[in-house]
Amino acid sequence: MGALDYDVPANGTVDIRGDQALWDFKSAPISQDSRLLQAGIMGLGSLDGENAVNTTEAAVRSLWLSLSIWLQDFPESRSHGNQLGLWTASYGGHWASALYDFTMAQNSDLERNLSVLPRAPKIRFSSIGLANACVDALVQLPAYLEIAYNNTYGLQMINESTYISGNRAWDGPEGCKAQIEACRQAAGTSPYLGDNEPTNTLCHNANTFCGKHIASLASTSGRSFFDIGYRSNFLTDPTLHSYLGYLRLEHVQAALGVPVNFTDQAISLARAFPKTGDNVRGNYLASLARALDDGVRVSLMYGDRDYACNWLGGEALSLKIQHSNAHLFRNAGYESVHLAGSNEKSHQSPKAYVRQHGNLSFIRVLNSGHTINTEQPPVGFTIFNRTVSGVDIASGRIKLISGSSLEPWIYTTMGPSSTWDIKNHLPADAYAEEGMCYTLALSVCSSRQVSAYLQGHAKVKDYWVVDYGDGTCSPNPVDPCSAVVEIGKAEGESPGIWVHWVTRHEGNDWKYIAWIMLVVLAVVAVVWFYFPAGASSDKMPPLEQSEKDELFAHILRELSKTPYACDSLIQLTNGTTNFVFRGTLTQPLPLHLPNGLEEETATATETTKTVIVKHSTEFAAVNKALPIDVSRCVVEESMLNALGSFHNTLTTVKVPHLYLFNKETNTQVLEDIPGVVDMKTIFMSPTANDVLSHSLASSIGRTLGSWLRSYHSWASSPSQAALRTEIGDNEPMRKLKYHISYDTFISVLEQFPDVLGDYKKTLEDVKDIATKEFEKTPSDEQGEEWGIIHGDFWTGNILLPENIQQLEGDTGLFIVDWEFAQFGHRSYDIGQMIGDLYERKHFKNVDGALWAIDAFIDGYGTLSEEMAFRTAIHTGVQLITWMTRGPPLHMRPAWATRERAEAVVKLGMTFILKGWEKDREWFKSSILAPLFRGN
Repeated sequence: MGALDYDVPANGTVDIRGDQALWDFKSAPISQDSRLLQAGIMGLGSLDGENAVNTTEAAVRSLWLSLSIWLQDFPESRSHGNQLGLWTASYGGHWASALYDFTMAQNSDLERNLSVLPRAPKIRFSSIGLANACVDALVQLPAYLEIAYNNTYGLQMINESTYISGNRAWDGPEGCKAQIEACRQAAGTSPYLGDNEPTNTLCHNANTFCGKHIASLASTSGRSFFDIGYRSNFLTDPTLHSYLGYLRLEHVQAALGVPVNFTDQAISLARAFPKTGDNVRGNYLASLARALDDGVRVSLMYGDRDYACNWLGGEALSLKIQHSNAHLFRNAGYESVHLAGSNEKSHQSPKAYVRQHGNLSFIRVLNSGHTINTEQPPVGFTIFNRTVSGVDIASGRIKLISGSSLEPWIYTTMGPSSTWDIKNHLPADAYAEEGMCYTLALSVCSSRQVSAYLQGHAKVKDYWVVDYGDGTCSPNPVDPCSAVVEIGKAEGESPGIWVHWVTRHEGNDWKYIAWIMLVVLAVVAVVWFYFPAGASSDKMPPLEQSEKDELFAHILRELSKTPYACDSLIQLTNGTTNFVFRGTLTQPLPLHLPNGLEEETATATETTKTVIVKHSTEFAAVNKALPIDVSRCVVEESMLNALGSFHNTLTTVKVPHLYLFNKETNTQVLEDIPGVVDMKTIFMSPTANDVLSHSLASSIGRTLGSWLRSYHSWASSPSQAALRTEIGDNEPMRKLKYHISYDTFISVLEQFPDVLGDYKKTLEDVKDIATKEFEKTPSDEQGEEWGIIHGDFWTGNILLPENIQQLEGDTGLFIVDWEFAQFGHRSYDIGQMIGDLYERKHFKNVDGALWAIDAFIDGYGTLSEEMAFRTAIHTGVQLITWMTRGPPLHMRPAWATRERAEAVVKLGMTFILKGWEKDREWFKSSILAPLFRGN
C-alpha cells in the first residue's frame, strides 16, 4: 500500500492531508517553503485506483511471489527448509492468515508440478504471530461495543443508550451481522479477487454500516483509537512515526537502490480496499485452525488499551478457532508472563497474562495500546522469542510438546478462565491536551501545533516541532523543554525501541524496513476500513471532556484556598459514584494533623505529599443521567469524624482520616494510603490460590469479623445515641440499599423460572418483612442487633497491603467508603460480606474465600439463633443480586456463565428459604454452618 514499491517512476506530490498527484516540476515547481505539499518521485501505478489491488486474496499473491523470488535470489537469507516466522499486526491479521493458506496451496501445486513460478521454493511457516490483529469481523466486531462501554480502565466511551442501539445494529434483521453473512455468501468460498461489482457493493455497504453503527461509535469520546489511555491527537511515543523520516533519508534510499521517495501509504490502495468491503470478508479463523493443525505455533498478543483491534475481540477470536485441540485451549486458564531478568520475589505486578495450550497462545498485555513493541518492548520481544523457540510463553522454560509422537505431553496453562477482574490505571497524562508533534504525522499534533507549523511560524528540527515561533517550547525529544525524553534499551531482553535498533544494525537496513512495512501498512488499513474520515455519532459521552476539565479546574481553585492546595489531580478509576482523585500537594503537610486526628506514632518529621480528593455531585460520576442524593457526603463526614473516637481493640484495622470537608461544594480531602489494594482484587487475582494460604486467608477473615463486632457494639452503645439519630436520617442510602437487595431479588429469580418454581409467595413474605424493617428508625424499640451499620461491607471496601504477606506484621487494614452508613440490622453487614466472599469461591474457585468466611464468622463471635437465620437470609439475597451488580451476562468475563449464574441464584434462594423455615439441621452441612456454632 505504498512505501517504496513502484512500477514506473514519475514526479509527484503528496499533500499532508492525504492526496497524491502527478506534477510536472519543470513547468510548475513546488515551493521549498510549502508546508502542505511535498515533492518527490513515486510509482505511476500507485495513483491508479482502478487497477489497484483491492482485496487481501489479491495482495497475498503478490506477497508470495515477492517472497519466493527473494528466497531464490538471496539464498544466504534462507533458513533450514525455508522455514519462516510470519509476524504482523493490525490488519495483518487478514494478510498473514490468507498468506498461509495461499502458500500451502502453492506447496501442493509444486508437488504436482503445477506451480505458476518455475523453481519456486517450498515455503514452510514455523510460527505465526499476530499483534492486536483484526482477523474476523464476525467474531471481533461485537467487542467494540463492549470495550467502549465497559473496560478495565474505567473509561465509558459510549453511554448506555448508545450501547443498546449498537447491539441492535449488530443483531437486527438487516444489521451488521446479517449484512456480513450476506456479503460472505455472495463472495463464495473461493479466494475473492474483487472482480464482481455487485458483490463488491454488497460487502462495501456491510463494512460501511458496521463501521458507522458499531466500530466508530466511540469516536465522540475523544480517546485515541490506538490507545484509549490518551486523547486522539496525543503522540504517546516519540519513536512511533520516526521511521517516516528515517526512510526518507537519501543514504537509506541509496542503500536500498530505490528511485522513489517513501510514502507510508498509497492513497489509491487505501481507497480500493474499502470499495470491495475486504474488511468484513474471509473466513480467516479457519486459516489459523489449519495452521495449528499443521503444527504451526500461533501467538495472539493484544495490548489492552487498544480500541482498533481490541483485546476482548482478540480473546473471543482465540476461543473461536476450531482446531483439533480447541476444547483443551478453552479449558486452559490464565497465568502471568514472567520476564527474564525480573526478580520473582520482588512482587512486581505482571505485565501480561497468557492462556496457552500447546501451540496456541493468547496474551493480554497490560498498559499497552496498538503497538506493543514500542509501548512494552520487553513483553513483545519475550513473546516473540518464546514462540519461535517452541517454549511456553509464561516462563520460557517448558517445551510445548514432549514425549512420544503416539502419546505426546502437551503444555497447558493453569489458572482462572478470565482476566477481566484485573483492572488498570490510566497514564498520568491521560487527559493532557498537548504532546509532541512530528510533522510527518500531523494527525497526532494539537491544533495549536498544526497551526504554528502550517503558518510557517513553528521551528522544526528533524521533523519535530520544537518551538511555536514565539519562544515557547513545544514538547519534543530532540531539543527537550526540560526533562529528557528517555528512549532506548528496555529491561534486559528487548533490543530496544526501533530507532536504537536501526543504529545498531546499519548494515541490515532491509530487515528493519521489511518488518516496519508490514506493521505500518496493516495499521493504516485498519484506520481506513473501520474508522473512515468523517465518522461521527450524535451520541455524547456521559460527561463531556470540557465538563471534566472545568471540574478539574474548579476543584484545584477550591483547594488552592486551603492547606491542601494541589499542583495536580489524577483521576482514579475507582470513582463510579463520585469523582475521586489523587492530589499532589503543593506543600507537604504533617501526617493526620487536622481535626484532632494526630496519629500517636507520628513524629514531627513525618509528612504526607499526596491526598485523596473526593468530589460528589447530584449525579453519578460515570453517568450524569443517574441522579444520586448528595446528602451521602454529609453522612460520610459524620461517620469518619465519629470513628476518630472509636478505639477498637484491633489496631491493625483503621479508617482513613478525613482532613477537610466543604459542605457547600461536597468536596472531601482524605488520607492517601500508599501501597494498598482492595481485598476484592486480591481474591479475584489469577494468583489468588497461590497467595492466599489457609493461615493468611483465615487471618484476614478473623480480623475483619472481630473488628466488625467491635464496631457494631460501639455503634449500638448508649454513647452513640446522637450518632444513631443523625445517621438514621440517611434515608436516600437506605432506599438505595433496599432497592438493590430486597426490592429486586425476586425479579432476578423470575429470570430463572426453573429455580423459582412455586416459591414466589414465600419469597414475597420475606420481602414484606424486609420492607418493614427498612422503615424502622432509631426511635423505635429495637434489640441490640440494631444500630449504625456500614451499609456496604464487601471486599471492594477493604484495603489491604499490595504485598499481603505484610499482614503477618503490623501493617493495617483500612475500611473505606462510609457514605452508605445507615440505621439497620447487623445481619446486613455480616451477610453481605459472607455472600461477597462466597462469590469468589463460586465463580473463581478461590479456596481462600471459604477459609475467610469461616474465620470471619468465628471472629465476629457467637450469634443468637435468630441472628444466624437472618444472616443466612441476607447472604442469600446478596448471592441472588449478584446478577444486578454488573453488566448483563453476555458482557461479563468467560467465567460468568449462565450455568454458574443459575447455580449461585439457586443457592441464594435456598439460603433464604431454609433461613425462613429456621431449618437448623440443613445449615449444619452447608457453608453457613459456622453461623450456628455455640447458639
